[in-house]
Amino acid sequence: MISFLRVHKRAITFSLVVLCAFLLTLSLGEMEPFYFLLFFALLLIFIASQIFWIGRILDLGERFIPGKPRRAWLAIIAGLVYVFVFAYTYPEWGLG
Repeated sequence: MISFLRVHKRAITFSLVVLCAFLLTLSLGEMEPFYFLLFFALLLIFIASQIFWIGRILDLGERFIPGKPRRAWLAIIAGLVYVFVFAYTYPEWGLG
């Protein structure tokens, strides 16, 4: 199972990003098809870019921080900071 995940990790990540973007745009079904597809594409690009930059930050931390336990804490702290900034940026969701 682990070898399957390693081999297909890009396809799995892409599928999860598409699924998240699609689920977030379901409520916008009343829009015209062109604007719906435009919004869906922009949301998909936004989610994919956030995943990319989180990976880059963690790679940078792994380069400068020795030891696996410290890297794990770095990943946890970076994830919490990212979630806080994301929730604070969108107050209309009732989180900020």
